[in-house]
Amino acid sequence: MMEDIISQNSLRSGSRRSTIVCKSGSDWTNTDLEFFRIKILEVEDFSEFFGSNITVIENNDVKEFLSLDLSNVTIQHKFNWTSLKSRYVQTLVKDIIAVTKTHRSEESAVDDMAKSIFQIFKYDDGDNAIRTRETIFLEMCNSRTQANPDVCIESTDMSIKLLVQEDKSYNVGNDKFLSNYPEAQLIAEAIAAFQENIRIFKRLGKYKNKETKNIIPGIVMFGTCPTFYKIPITNLLAECVRQGNVPTSDTLVEKYVIPNLPFNLSDALLSRENAQHIVMCYEAFRKFVID
Repeated sequence: MMEDIISQNSLRSGSRRSTIVCKSGSDWTNTDLEFFRIKILEVEDFSEFFGSNITVIENNDVKEFLSLDLSNVTIQHKFNWTSLKSRYVQTLVKDIIAVTKTHRSEESAVDDMAKSIFQIFKYDDGDNAIRTRETIFLEMCNSRTQANPDVCIESTDMSIKLLVQEDKSYNVGNDKFLSNYPEAQLIAEAIAAFQENIRIFKRLGKYKNKETKNIIPGIVMFGTCPTFYKIPITNLLAECVRQGNVPTSDTLVEKYVIPNLPFNLSDALLSRENAQHIVMCYEAFRKFVID
C-alpha cells in the first residue's frame, strides 16, 4: 500500500492545525468527511429527493418481478422457475435468494444482485455499461491512491455515471468489517470519479472550465436494501482533496432512506410492500444516470 502522506492545514481560526493523510477510498471514515466539510442530509420526501413521483411502471420485466411473492422462499422450498417469462427476472430472483438465503456472507452475491437490478431497470442502455470491482485513481494530499467501488455504471468513454458501495457491517463475523463507513467510502469514490472524469474529458478535448460541479449518484447496499445518494462534487472540493486542504465551504450530500424497513434490513426485497417502494426508487433514480 502507498505510504501515508501527511498534509498540515491552517484552519480559518488560525488557532490550531489539523492533519489529514493520503489513504485509499476504502479507508475513508467520517473523520475524513468532517475534515473536508462534507455533510450528509437525509431527505424524507420521495418527490423532493428524486424530483418526481413514479405512479406507473411501464417496464414489463419490472412488472413481472413485482407480481412475485418472495416472502416464503427458502432453501428447501423450490421456486417455480418455469412460471417466469423474463430471463432478467429469473437472474434477479436467483441473486436475491443468494443474498438473503444461501450466500449471506459473500460480498460477490450483493455485487451480482446490484448488476441484475441495473440490467432489469436498463441502467445500461445506450453507451452505459455495468462494471464490478473497478479501480479509480484518487488524488489526495499531493499523492495518488485508489478508490474501488463494488459496482459502477460507466459510459464507453469510461466516464463514471453511478457508484455502488456495499455496507459490509452485516457481516459481524468478520472483524475487519466491524468499523465500516460505507457512506465515507462512497463519497471518496465519487470524488475519485469526478477527478477521473475530468482527466478523461481533457484527454478527449471535451473539458470546459465551466464544468465546476457534477452530481454523482450513488447507492449504499445493505444486503438487498439500497440507500440512495446525490453527491455534488465541485472543482473546489476535488482540488482540496488533491492538495489535502480544508475547503472554504460545506458540501451537502443528500440521501434517501427506504421508509418502514423490516427488522432484518438485508431482506428488504423479500417483502412485497418494501419491494414496491424500492422499485419506484430505482425507476426514479435512473434519470440521474441515463442522459
